[in-house]
Amino acid sequence: MKEREIVTNSAKETQEAAADFVRGVLADARAAEDGARLICLWGDLGSGKTTFTQGVAEALKVKGMVNSPTFLIMKKYPLLGEFKGMNLYHFDCYRIRSAEEIDDLGWREILADEHNLVVVEWPELIAEILPEKRIDIEFETVAEDARRIVFKDRE
Repeated sequence: MKEREIVTNSAKETQEAAADFVRGVLADARAAEDGARLICLWGDLGSGKTTFTQGVAEALKVKGMVNSPTFLIMKKYPLLGEFKGMNLYHFDCYRIRSAEEIDDLGWREILADEHNLVVVEWPELIAEILPEKRIDIEFETVAEDARRIVFKDRE
């Protein structure tokens, strides 16, 4: 498992780190072509998970506001530009009662498609259906605006 750690000192820095990160992930995804790239965001409420996802979406030229789909559970965003034909799926599992709810949304089909990038907030609530092959990103609040972010590639 490859691991690296950074500290960001503002929401803007967290979003910039996300943009840098996702470009590398998608470059790897194009080479692999063996299913969706899954990114699981672990951390307490307010630790930077949604801010990070917004940075991912901005880097991928997603149109419109990207916020946590807490009540919808999942949002799908078609990508444009150099990533046209791909999709960003954003899952927020905070309010689910069982992993079956995610499965009912087409989880397996979404993960099987190499044209998808899947970001999951609160993955601990669906741990039993998470594949081993994924990238875990852990967020920790270290000061009012500072976040420690640890990237763990589980391939």
